[in-house]
Amino acid sequence: MSEGKSLWLDTRLYEMKELNNEFQFDGKYCIRKYIKKEVIDLKERYCVLNGNIYHRNVTFPGVVMEAVKRLNSLGSRYYTIDATAEFVVEVNPDEASDRHAVNSPELFASWIKKEFGGFVV
Repeated sequence: MSEGKSLWLDTRLYEMKELNNEFQFDGKYCIRKYIKKEVIDLKERYCVLNGNIYHRNVTFPGVVMEAVKRLNSLGSRYYTIDATAEFVVEVNPDEASDRHAVNSPELFASWIKKEFGGFVV
């Protein structure tokens, strides 16, 4: 497997629970539900800046809009949501990369400028 590529494991939840109990892991871990490749390939990354959703398309799935409504109550200024039209796959606090290059670097830069243009870094 090449460096930096995701691995989508086909491991049953009961097996993960048994191993977790056996090894008594410490720390923060994420257990993902296995999602078939043909479904996961439908996910897209939505950037949320200052409570506003950004994506190359101007319409957003209802599940993304609901997630943003709930997550904005936490007060985060920037996060990303990976989602299909039916469900949220994951939320990341600080990822700007877009593996499928759906949102171009120019688009991302324009969103940052719009939301944070008044700040000097």
